[in-house]
Amino acid sequence: MMDRDRIDIGAAVWSAGKRQSEWNRSVASVVAWTAALFADLQVRWDPGVGEGWIVLASEDGSVVGMINVKIPLALFADSRHSWPYPLVVVDLPGGWRDATLEVLDPLPELVSLLDGLDELLKAEIAGFSAQDLWYFTV
Repeated sequence: MMDRDRIDIGAAVWSAGKRQSEWNRSVASVVAWTAALFADLQVRWDPGVGEGWIVLASEDGSVVGMINVKIPLALFADSRHSWPYPLVVVDLPGGWRDATLEVLDPLPELVSLLDGLDELLKAEIAGFSAQDLWYFTV
């Protein structure tokens, strides 16, 4: 994959961070469960252990997207659904495991919006996948 095919998620994270006051774990849960109901998806989330992402998967178990519980940010391989404000949705044309994501300008204020993002950016030089983002920031 060439660099021009990468998606800079910095603007989406920043935009979601500006809407953080309108978002919380309860709102994220309602949005995820509603999306799962209407799109026939399964919800994978253990709020009791403090997971930062709600993962949505198809019936065969393949992950199609995830919704952050701290900021209104979602990443989906198939984002043809309508999503409510304040959710900022990033389309993943390559899917859950393709290293199509990057943060071109990792300002400290931006990186602080997702716990663990700083570690991911240090570890992944040539881009990262949504799965990587989930793993480092869960």
